[in-house]
Amino acid sequence: MNRRRAVLRGVAICASLVGLVAATTGAASADSGRYGGNLEAASAAIPAQAGDVATDSSNQVQRPWGGSIRGSAVATSSATCDGCQATAVTMQVIYTRHVHAMTVDNVAAAWSSCTACSGSALSLQVVIARKAGLVRANNRSLALNVACVQCSTAAAAVQIVVIAPSMRELSRQALNDIAALRDELAAELATQLAPVAQAPAVQATPRGQALAKPSAVTPNARQALTTATTQLQSVITKDLGASSATHDLQVRTG
Repeated sequence: MNRRRAVLRGVAICASLVGLVAATTGAASADSGRYGGNLEAASAAIPAQAGDVATDSSNQVQRPWGGSIRGSAVATSSATCDGCQATAVTMQVIYTRHVHAMTVDNVAAAWSSCTACSGSALSLQVVIARKAGLVRANNRSLALNVACVQCSTAAAAVQIVVIAPSMRELSRQALNDIAALRDELAAELATQLAPVAQAPAVQATPRGQALAKPSAVTPNARQALTTATTQLQSVITKDLGASSATHDLQVRTG
């Protein structure tokens, strides 16, 4: 019962972060001509049974042409079976040429509740706006181990907002470079998943609330992730001739 309560608490925490976002995952796609409404990209890696390895990815290029838009990018990995691994990667590129106002949310969440398991989640969101002041951005990550033994999690949310008055699109070469850097980010994030033989066991407290304290991202990994994020911004701004750009990197390990 104590473990059940701890798991339910972990589910509630993850749900509160991810929110009510629901989206189709899978191969790359383009969403053109939408006026107003929601733009969504999501990946969810959920192993089904002990020893499974689950991976999921979503790559979306979206082009709304007017109105008020809400854009959501989510990557979620959930390892709840012994000895399993979960990896989720999302990439969303949004061109906001004629949008009046836009709110964008980028979330990466990884959690585990099992023995000798691991999960990682990477969400990369790129927003290209024609002028400053149109975009309100939120960027969050969560990595959580709940009532588990020898488990580890890692999550990174990377959000880049670019102001490009030229309104041209990224070249094929730039998109290829962005995809390569996305893969580099995912690989670096995976280095934060400790080998199960070295991962500390998490013991339930007498009240049954066995939420593991987040572990620190290693300095080398943080530097590598920061460098890759900076390179991403540089590739995008140079290709578009952007007037300005900002980025935010949120990394958590559990």
